[in-house]
Amino acid sequence: MTRPPSPDSPLLRRFTQSADAVLRTRPDAGPEAERPEAERPEAERPEAERHAELEAIVEVLAMATALEVVGLLSRVPAASREGLRRAGSRALLQLGTLLDDDDEERAEGARLLGPYARDGLRALAGREPSPARREDAIVLDSELAGLVQGSFDGLRLAEIAGRVRESAEARRALSMLTRLGDESVRAAPRLRLAADGGSAMRDPSAGRRIAELSVAGHAIELHRFDDGAIAAYAASSVVLRLGGEHVISRVSRPGYAEASIEPGTATVDLDVGGAITTLEVR
Repeated sequence: MTRPPSPDSPLLRRFTQSADAVLRTRPDAGPEAERPEAERPEAERPEAERHAELEAIVEVLAMATALEVVGLLSRVPAASREGLRRAGSRALLQLGTLLDDDDEERAEGARLLGPYARDGLRALAGREPSPARREDAIVLDSELAGLVQGSFDGLRLAEIAGRVRESAEARRALSMLTRLGDESVRAAPRLRLAADGGSAMRDPSAGRRIAELSVAGHAIELHRFDDGAIAAYAASSVVLRLGGEHVISRVSRPGYAEASIEPGTATVDLDVGGAITTLEVR
């Protein structure tokens, strides 16, 4: 059985609940769970029941891809990952029964889920994903927030996760969003780390985080870079600006601000939608 997830991880909580249900009902998931209702021979079980269980495990496999991209798959206990891997391997062998189903909607859903379920099985087995084919895929702000919150069905979550893998910008935004936590997602469902402007956003991982704070209800991070630049990132669409003595503002737009600071500068003014805070930058 899986351990209870952290309350600040809705995606992990949802995955855990779905995985527990699968491990209780699949006769091939291992001896860890008691499943007396699943001990009947497979042929004696109603077709609708078998199809419903097959759909459930395939969706859990797809969700595993989303967990991997968000960085939460390692928090699923190894015994549960192994149980899901065994159940998933068996389920994928049976996937053809859904593809041949007379219900066209069910068959189409199985066809779409198949590749994501196989990728989830790879993730559960601890194998690395294939290298990204591109780095400029489009991921909407609302999709990133929904991925972290687990707001979509398994197919949609896996599809968004696949595009995140192929977008350097989305990976940076997701990294900051998960650091800032779910409170910022609820307060700002549309993440705007690189919105509304022609200037490129600096990769925060290339700098050194010097501050993490909340100003006027907005979650903000400041990063300093070796070339003397400083950048502010918000998890909402509030306009940011950096200024102050010996500070030259370079970029000011919703969700992002950048400035150059002269050597020896000790403080910088951070303007968050009109609310100004002075911060030390040493």
